[in-house]
Amino acid sequence: MINTNLNVLKKTANLLKKTGFLNNQTTKFSSSVYQPCGHAKRIFQSLNVKQYLGNVPQDVQVRVFSKKAQNPTSPTEVAESISQESVSKRKILEGGVIVADITVGNGAVAKSGKTISVYYSGKLKSTSKVFDEVTNGPGLSFRLGRGDVINGWDIGVVGMRVGGRRIITCPPAMAYGAKGYPPVIPPNSTLVFEVELKDVK
Repeated sequence: MINTNLNVLKKTANLLKKTGFLNNQTTKFSSSVYQPCGHAKRIFQSLNVKQYLGNVPQDVQVRVFSKKAQNPTSPTEVAESISQESVSKRKILEGGVIVADITVGNGAVAKSGKTISVYYSGKLKSTSKVFDEVTNGPGLSFRLGRGDVINGWDIGVVGMRVGGRRIITCPPAMAYGAKGYPPVIPPNSTLVFEVELKDVK
């Protein structure tokens, strides 16, 4: 009977592992008790499986290690994980500019010397506050790589294709530096832009 019950218990434990409640590396079986070992002993819940599995000896218990601190699964954290997966691998460019494509376009390529048009929104990384945006009409036009915009844009927009959307993170030295742009942008601000390339000429 104990072998049968132990098999049932193993199946239950496997189910708990799949749902994220049990850590495969911190648990082990004995003939009558499924219990955590190592650091898992410090944080666990005891659950009498007789209430759930029927005719199981009362002393047979499942001790479920809580992995909440190690593997949080709140709705916000899940959403953030999904959001991160939708963005391509981040690249660090000259001057510490970081780019990550949300959508890779299939049109003309933005190259230094070309005149391009973009939609964009800009945020302060420290507060996520939007300080500037152009999201309709003909967009903002400028000649790429000629100093018409901040250095972070001249570097970060290169390689985009029309129809593409990219996140460009500009450290202070690639944006408005130690002076900032009062009163909108404080000194030494890191700026985060979402840029959509509309046209290349």
